[in-house]
Amino acid sequence: MSADRVHLNFGNLDLNLMRALDALLCEVNVTRAAERLNLTQPTLSASLSRLRKHFSDELLRRDGNQLELTPLALRLRPLVREALDSAERLFRAHAVFDPAQSTRRFTVVASDYGTGVVGAWWSTEVSRRAPYMRTAFRNFPPESLFPLEVRSRDVDGVLAPHGFPPAGMPHLDVVTDRWVIVADESNKRVGNEPTLGELIELPWATAFDGPQQVPAGIDPREWSAISAGVQVVVNSLADLPLCVRGTNRVAMVQERLIVALGIDAGLRVLEPPFTAEPFRLAFWWHPAYDADPEHVWFRSLLADFPAVQPGLRRP
Repeated sequence: MSADRVHLNFGNLDLNLMRALDALLCEVNVTRAAERLNLTQPTLSASLSRLRKHFSDELLRRDGNQLELTPLALRLRPLVREALDSAERLFRAHAVFDPAQSTRRFTVVASDYGTGVVGAWWSTEVSRRAPYMRTAFRNFPPESLFPLEVRSRDVDGVLAPHGFPPAGMPHLDVVTDRWVIVADESNKRVGNEPTLGELIELPWATAFDGPQQVPAGIDPREWSAISAGVQVVVNSLADLPLCVRGTNRVAMVQERLIVALGIDAGLRVLEPPFTAEPFRLAFWWHPAYDADPEHVWFRSLLADFPAVQPGLRRP
């Protein structure tokens, strides 16, 4: 959860230990859990000692150079998150929700595509309608959120293409996009209507490392043939034009990203000759947020996301 925590105390039991326990069970690392709570490591270590005494269990035990959760800790993880969510919703409840007065902080996990194409627009709408709300977009490695049906409680949602989150998670479709090929204007090795054979012979820049990482909507066999010519791998799709300009390389990016970032200068934008289904991006959230009034309002803004974008210049 990204929202500000409330201070809870019930008699001699400090319920803020739930915050510490939640962070420790999610991060399985004392240093990262302390950073997550804006605490010092000694402070969180002291909380861990209290928790171990309370439960008569190590909770986190060392396995070589890493920590692992004990069987009890694994059972506690979903229970702690559910209890903490319930407590926060209880103390955050108001008779009437007023976006103009809300100070909630939302955290959304998104790639550079999600942030550049949707996040920039979304955060502007939030600021315009709810000036005290805060929005953070985080580009975490996908594996850090596995299993998503559990870890998605730790954030307010994920902007991700269809096929990544598990079936059944609540979501809202936001944008449909298409893949295009980009090449330098001076690249004579590729025509304005490239064939698959031409592209296989060209050097590539890509954000998908190896034939096992296939762009959403692309035929794996065709991508496998193309990936043999990969010359440069980057972490960000937005960096691909920089690796294409002034070279004979080509790259594949979503059309809306090029428009949103204005990165088409000096490039030709070409139609791909291979099977490329539309790229569909959605906002996914944990069911715990289904009826959260502020969350409902926050995600409802996506219904106004523009469905039409200006077209790109074609050669």
